[in-house]
Amino acid sequence: MTISTRYLNQHIQPFQVHLAFFHQSITMARQTEVTYHHIDTPRKARVKGAVAFAQAQKQRYGYDFSYQDIFQCCQVSKSRGYEILKSSTDRTFHNEFEETRGRKKLLTDEDIDKLKKLIWSENFEARQLTWPQLLPAAGIDKQISRATVRRALGTRHWRKCVACLVAHQRI
Repeated sequence: MTISTRYLNQHIQPFQVHLAFFHQSITMARQTEVTYHHIDTPRKARVKGAVAFAQAQKQRYGYDFSYQDIFQCCQVSKSRGYEILKSSTDRTFHNEFEETRGRKKLLTDEDIDKLKKLIWSENFEARQLTWPQLLPAAGIDKQISRATVRRALGTRHWRKCVACLVAHQRI
């Protein structure tokens, strides 16, 4: 079967022109290309998230997956992908900054620690105290409402148990 000249002119030659232009642009890009490309944080997060999801699917349903497929989907090289997975957790967890927004806390972290230590050490007797009575018992000299004390201890997931509240109401 022979290919007509008309077919070549219509289909193949424009393709060759595009191919030549594409080859030229790739060559120019390679001349200015740096060997190491910085992988941005969203792409790193995509890789880590995709791998975590694939591992969960494998654990739950037994689906197999390939790291290479995930790296290719996220447009990351194999070596860079494994480097991303090997790297430590996200950078945001290492930023220990002091909160400067909003109103200053009436009870500091040390005060809350003292309150929790009092409740744990004195056990039932400390649990019988009302929220405002906890402050002087812990050695904290501040006039704070009971709601503030309750809310501050609530930030540490501390709640008075029902039995303690019932015992306090009987006294």
